[in-house]
Amino acid sequence: MTSKRESLRTMTRDDMVDKFKETTLTIIDVFKKKSKDYDLEFYKEVGGFGLLLRIREKEHRLNNLLMTNGAPECEPIEDNIKDLSTAYTALFSMLQFDLISLDKLKVLWKQALEVDIDELIIKQDAKNKLKRKWWQFWKR
Repeated sequence: MTSKRESLRTMTRDDMVDKFKETTLTIIDVFKKKSKDYDLEFYKEVGGFGLLLRIREKEHRLNNLLMTNGAPECEPIEDNIKDLSTAYTALFSMLQFDLISLDKLKVLWKQALEVDIDELIIKQDAKNKLKRKWWQFWKR
């Protein structure tokens, strides 16, 4: 059986391009599913700033999992990387289609860097717990 590392060494440039295309299609699929889950209004509402916050949150989580060898409780590390890839692709698309200017992106990025991600995650967790309790109450 060939290991992934060995197969990478024998891969041709065309093989690598094919794998990249396959990965890109996966990112498109993730974006389709997430945009269906969140609805277009969500993206209009959060805009570039919300997207940058999600990127920071996912980067924070990935860093924490990789640096502490933590075992994910909710989703595999690979899913976190897929989400990051999807968010960066969406951000790139916003730039490509002039939905946001580079100058505006720079301003939003500076603002996003000022947000305390740990505090944001704590607030999001509390909000999610409240939603679950509300949903359980109404499911009865």
